[in-house]
Amino acid sequence: MIHILLVRHGQAGKPDPALWPDDDLRPLTGKGRKAFKHAARGLRSQAPDSSRILTSPALRTLQTAEVLADGLRLDKKAIRIVPELHHGIAPAKALETLAHMHPKRLPRSMVLVGHEPWLGEFLSLLIAGGAKYASTALDKGGACLVEAESLDRGKGVLRWLLTQEQLRDLA
Repeated sequence: MIHILLVRHGQAGKPDPALWPDDDLRPLTGKGRKAFKHAARGLRSQAPDSSRILTSPALRTLQTAEVLADGLRLDKKAIRIVPELHHGIAPAKALETLAHMHPKRLPRSMVLVGHEPWLGEFLSLLIAGGAKYASTALDKGGACLVEAESLDRGKGVLRWLLTQEQLRDLA
């Protein structure tokens, strides 16, 4: 059984080309970092043990992954940037990349940190077989857990989906 924990990045600064000409450089806000820190503690009680956090290369997702690693009590070395998790890449490409990873490099339990609407489409691929079949979105700092026998389209089962506030309440 594979456990896939999908996490949306915390609250980031508003898009502003004057401050961040490259939107991938837009960081978490101080408030967003603090709020997600509490959510990450709650997530520890709900998440299966994981040895790897895979993240989009955008700064806000990388910062969220770092806060999450602390909350899950993982070393920062557990974080791996995966370009295919970027919101500009089709979710199907990411699923294909993960499915073709060498078994020794693909943990049986993993965390993917990303963006919306990308995460909702990736979730739809996992549980319904197509990126637009299941209309689901994660709130900022929210998370969901999918279990699957394999990383084939439509083979996953959504076990839970929680908002950042619900995760914080579990801390």
